[in-house]
Amino acid sequence: MARLSGNYLSNRIPARGVNLCEMKFTEDPFAPTREFIHEIERKKTAFRRETGTRHQIFTTLITPYGMEEINAYAAGIDNLVTADAFFIDPGSGGGIACHLAGILDTAG
Repeated sequence: MARLSGNYLSNRIPARGVNLCEMKFTEDPFAPTREFIHEIERKKTAFRRETGTRHQIFTTLITPYGMEEINAYAAGIDNLVTADAFFIDPGSGGGIACHLAGILDTAG
């Protein structure tokens, strides 16, 4: 599972896909259920139908405390972004916007 992948793979090569993001707030690591994964699949189907995209659709979960990875349904999530990604050390350029801008600048 990739972490904070955005539209770029970890080696900074542009991905040929779309990230369908789902945000969940929980006070503990999120535990995906069968119903949650079915809802995500319905959203992917609707997105593909409405946009006509032929690109691969990745499921990206945004949640403050991560996800229970030892869970029968965790495999239904392709990428995970946690609150830590939004609070990068200010000495490193600060914030997710700067972090993502750096990824985009070096992808060329």
